[in-house]
Amino acid sequence: MTIISGQKRWTKNWNNCRVLVRCSDCEHKSWVWLGSLTRGISRGCWKCGAKRPGRHRGTYQRLSAAQKRCTDPKDRHWAQYGGRGIEFRFSSVLEATDLVIERLGEPGPDDELDRVDNNGHYELTNLRWASRAQQMANRSVTRLSEYDPQFWPYEEHTVRRLLSEGFSREEILARAEVAVKEKRKGWHRIQARLLSMTYSMPDHVIVSPRRIG
Repeated sequence: MTIISGQKRWTKNWNNCRVLVRCSDCEHKSWVWLGSLTRGISRGCWKCGAKRPGRHRGTYQRLSAAQKRCTDPKDRHWAQYGGRGIEFRFSSVLEATDLVIERLGEPGPDDELDRVDNNGHYELTNLRWASRAQQMANRSVTRLSEYDPQFWPYEEHTVRRLLSEGFSREEILARAEVAVKEKRKGWHRIQARLLSMTYSMPDHVIVSPRRIG
């Protein structure tokens, strides 16, 4: 169930309210208690009987978000997914949840749902559980073939994020130097890494930042 409007219908004593939601399976719209949604005790859609699984709620939410990215042009990630032809090839989020858990098993605490082929669709043969580092390495917008802390002033997740935002290695180093100069958050740690790091990168390491346009 997804809230689709900011409008609220309050009770007489103003201690609870209903919000307008849409079922991700049958697209039916209805007013439900906000408290039931926030506490995770909603009975789901009365029309199609779809109810978000309690045990596999995390997987359901991930797949629901994936479906939205592929089907809703208003979603902020639409351009990188549905906008470039990526499809959600399941009949419903519930079906996808059941199949993913059956074929891929339960995710680990640090696992995220990832497409093996970054240009492929959301379908069972193209999905896997992957760590955040594996997922970032698989993105089409950037490539870092190998991370070694001695060559970078930041942790791996920060380096990959900055590369995905279009920063080159030289720009990342310059950014770190500015952070130290302006004494930004964590500047002591950044300064220590700048002083001890190796500035010359090995030839076999591929660093490809995202380039817009």
